[in-house]
Amino acid sequence: MGLRIYPNPATDNINISGISIKNGEYNFQLLNMLGQTVYSSSAQIITNKINKQIDISNQLNGVYFLIIDNGKTRTVSKFEKIN
Repeated sequence: MGLRIYPNPATDNINISGISIKNGEYNFQLLNMLGQTVYSSSAQIITNKINKQIDISNQLNGVYFLIIDNGKTRTVSKFEKIN
């Protein structure tokens, strides 16, 4: 997947963007350092591109993992939440 996740570190939102990605259903899961899911959603991609924003303003400062999965490919990205 040709995805870009930014900014890193982040304060209020993380952005996910990409072009030339495969159409289909994508699942987004945000995990804290304890492996607990603190956010989960899905989106149907039909235009071969994605622009998604996830609000992390209510999360505690620390390291998080964003998992993006379309059933065939899984991408795990690490980022830091700061004030």
